[in-house]
Amino acid sequence: MDVACGPATELTGYIKDGVDVSYTGLDLSSRMLEIARSRHINGHFVMGDVIKMPFNNNTFDIVLLKHLLEHLPEYRKAVIEALRVAEGQVIINFFHKLLPIPFDITIFDRRGFYNNWYSRSRFEEFLKSIGVTYQMYPTLGDVKQTAEVYILERR
Repeated sequence: MDVACGPATELTGYIKDGVDVSYTGLDLSSRMLEIARSRHINGHFVMGDVIKMPFNNNTFDIVLLKHLLEHLPEYRKAVIEALRVAEGQVIINFFHKLLPIPFDITIFDRRGFYNNWYSRSRFEEFLKSIGVTYQMYPTLGDVKQTAEVYILERR
């Protein structure tokens, strides 16, 4: 499942690359879901909130949280909810690199969303406190942008 799927860019990439995937996109925006449905008429798209997803426990093999957590008032509830609906892994792709400082930097953008930079140590302490094992992989994009991907699994 792709949480905050927007216009289903991930699904477009999977199809382009020939990846056979059973895809569900979740988004809070009716406009984004409208665009996603117009691009992928056979796609499965659901309106819903990352904090209270309309799915049963252990519904999805993989839950993707890509470039999402930085734009929430706080990430903990979203991570716990993703773990609830995931039978397998939760993949978190941070847009902003986690910082080597002991506190989070939270900014509410005048356009109506959060733009947060999180502390690596605080994030990883949170993961350990909820009984999650994880691996972190730094990435480098096509235009040399950096990101960090965390793959979470329940113990």
